[in-house]
Amino acid sequence: MSEFWQNKIKAFLHDPPDKALILFHKSHEKKVADIWENIGLIEDAKRLKDFIEKGKSMREAFPEIHNADVIASSMQRLNIPKDYRMDYAGSCGTHICFRGTLKPVFKHTLSGAVEDFKEVKDFIATYGYEKALKEYGFKPNVVKNFLSENWKKTYFLLWRFLSDQYDLVLPADTRIPDHSILDHLDVTSAIFSLEGGSCLFAVKIPAVQEFIAHSRKLADLWASSHIFSTIIFEGIKVIVEELGPDIIIYPQLRGNPMVDLTEFGEENGSFILHDEGKKLNVLSEDPKERLHIANFPNTFLSFIPAPKASEMADEVEEKIKSKWEEMAEESKKLLKEEAKIPIDEELWDEQIANAIEITSAWLEFFNFDGFDDVKENIPDDLKERQEGWLNFIEEAERRYKRKSVGHFYSLTYEILSAILMQKSGFWNAWEEGPVTGKKCLMCGRRNALLLRDENGNYKVWNGKDWTNTKNKNSYEHLLKERERLCAVCLVKRLYRDAFRKIFEDAKLPPWESVSEIAARDFIENIKHTEVYEKIKKGDIELIYKQEWDSRDKVKLKYTKELGGRDGEIYRKLVELWKTYGEPNKYYAISMMDGDRIGKMLSGETLPHFGEFMHPVFRSKIQEWRENGEEKGKKLINAKRILTPSHHIAISRAMKDFSLYVVPKIVKEHKGFLVYSGGDDVLALFPADKVLDAASEIQKVFKEDFYEIEVNGKKRKVIGLGNKASMSAGIVFAHYKWPLYDAIEKVREAERKAKEKYGRNAFCMTFIKRSGEILTAGGKWDFVADLIYTAKAIVSGKISHRFIYDFMDVSEILEGDMLGAEVRRLLKRRKEEAGDEEIKEIQGKIMCLIEKYDQNLSVKELGNALKILYDAYGGAEG
Repeated sequence: MSEFWQNKIKAFLHDPPDKALILFHKSHEKKVADIWENIGLIEDAKRLKDFIEKGKSMREAFPEIHNADVIASSMQRLNIPKDYRMDYAGSCGTHICFRGTLKPVFKHTLSGAVEDFKEVKDFIATYGYEKALKEYGFKPNVVKNFLSENWKKTYFLLWRFLSDQYDLVLPADTRIPDHSILDHLDVTSAIFSLEGGSCLFAVKIPAVQEFIAHSRKLADLWASSHIFSTIIFEGIKVIVEELGPDIIIYPQLRGNPMVDLTEFGEENGSFILHDEGKKLNVLSEDPKERLHIANFPNTFLSFIPAPKASEMADEVEEKIKSKWEEMAEESKKLLKEEAKIPIDEELWDEQIANAIEITSAWLEFFNFDGFDDVKENIPDDLKERQEGWLNFIEEAERRYKRKSVGHFYSLTYEILSAILMQKSGFWNAWEEGPVTGKKCLMCGRRNALLLRDENGNYKVWNGKDWTNTKNKNSYEHLLKERERLCAVCLVKRLYRDAFRKIFEDAKLPPWESVSEIAARDFIENIKHTEVYEKIKKGDIELIYKQEWDSRDKVKLKYTKELGGRDGEIYRKLVELWKTYGEPNKYYAISMMDGDRIGKMLSGETLPHFGEFMHPVFRSKIQEWRENGEEKGKKLINAKRILTPSHHIAISRAMKDFSLYVVPKIVKEHKGFLVYSGGDDVLALFPADKVLDAASEIQKVFKEDFYEIEVNGKKRKVIGLGNKASMSAGIVFAHYKWPLYDAIEKVREAERKAKEKYGRNAFCMTFIKRSGEILTAGGKWDFVADLIYTAKAIVSGKISHRFIYDFMDVSEILEGDMLGAEVRRLLKRRKEEAGDEEIKEIQGKIMCLIEKYDQNLSVKELGNALKILYDAYGGAEG
């Protein structure tokens, strides 16, 4: 096994990280030998140097590594015909290099946007190329830091921390510079691991949205998503332990807190990447601070050796289910030992065992012969795309069956995805027959095991009937009155405490109720008062006036303890309401999802190949003609075919976005993050913060390049790019409205944003306390003006009657007549606004009218303003 990890290290380090910097002017293979020597591969380094001295190369010295390199290269870029390669080392005018005039660029892997390496180029212009090598070149002795007592650990440390030690993102190829050298090293190392044939392997846990939707409290929502994020990683870990983390294509593992905190290795040689990173002075921030963020999706994609596919699929399924059962066991232990509730273990275990389904599929890579055998039976669009790409492959490459699999990544992925989708559509939605006589009120699918009656008393199913039980005071509020839960939903409800035991010392999210989120501004004003402290210990909903008149037994108990309406606490609260206004009764849920992510993952959103070429190479390749055919021009105009680098770029961008962007924006806007899974986000906000936050989140989602702060340092990262976009459903709900229904409504709103408003859009739904529903939406560039106008109305600058006037006239007027009437109405409804402010408001409304008129209906604008006015005002309604 030691030899396996040594070989992976050689494959991972078959090119130096600064290859593009030294290309054509220094021997990159000599540098590889120096790196190998520093990592402790002394004999291998000597062998490579001996071959180089004889005029040979990696091809002859280590043919298996060379073969893996060729396959990885053909997966990610075209093998350029000899006459157009621009690789003559004798003249800087005939190749692209940092020393010459034709300098490299990096093209965004998904959009083709340019990163120009301005800092490096300016340094070269000022101080010369040789000094730039010292400043920006990779130092081979850096890898000594990763030497350890066993080769597996050494490999994991290289994989995890090499990019931290050398964070200049250089392209793997300067002619088609759309993927980084690190991506190429990862893929080469992964391919090298696939002894006996290579497969793509995918796993999915179906029905995640349903599982999450079955939630009655905010904590249930968070628990649902975090449980799935945790158990899918358990399946990923099976493959990582045996073959290395590079083998996982999606999701991105490098830098993920759960990965950094996991123990890898054998019993006598185990290690935790976070601990090692601290020793290396690479990691300063504690990943436990982010561990509560559910950021793994319910699916993963990896390479896998074909002979091991069936065996590993079984082990992955077993480990995922085992982890779920372990988490459930921790919850059962809490009930029995901490809460002192004697649960029916037989029914509990049966419900847990049938709660999770896992679907897996694998497909061996096609080669030319395999493609010829099946091409008449696959969809025409896949066949045409693959045949179009193969048209640019030279005849010599078709002879090598193993190497030629690199040209079929896109086709293999597409067919595998279809297989997985079909299989996951038949998951077993297990629903048990009646046993206890009472259904779980959270999921509605299983028998309840524990309930709390209308008098606040707990009853437990003992295997034969319902019996009274007394639980510890610390678990007094485990269930609400008239609530009953099954084993699965009890695991969610207890997950907060179980999380502490499963992930020792990990930071939990701040626990709040929806009423605390709705009333955020009011609470921030009073949180240092005695009034707040006493209400918080009792029932936070007592910050609302009407709750003091509630007939609810629990409320009566607390109001009595606080002295009721005649007591000092209530009198002080009245004064606080007078000072700060009564708290908002509405909170907002935002559900965001990337648009056309399936198409992005299949490569359909990629631009033409020419967009990813260096401009000089694009000019050169246009000269390529063959048998009278202008193949170069055809290549430039051909669709860029999907590669592993595209999937890696997507998963890395989603990881950075979900761990560093979304939590920061949610926190800045005083929200509560439920989950952030890359392209999907669920968060709760104060009503007047949600639209701003959602707009900011989607803006970063489609950035090409941006900065994040990692371990106290600014780091430039690659985003999903300007071809990406995101849509949002937003629901404003009364704090008393059932959370599960609000979640269902926000899911509907998110679908409407894509379907009715045409993606890259938002859809808002306002649920009044009475149950009346109002819906409106728009494009993201409407948001700033909408918020400004709504806040002007809420703050009394103009009367709220303007909204109703506008809704009436927008039904019958349009164009200049509507504009004139809006100006008249604004003057009529002017209250506290000055003349300049009225002009500003008028300008924004006229701009909105034009935008709505172009995209939707002006009537939508009135509805949008009405929703925001009601939500921001927070009246009972």
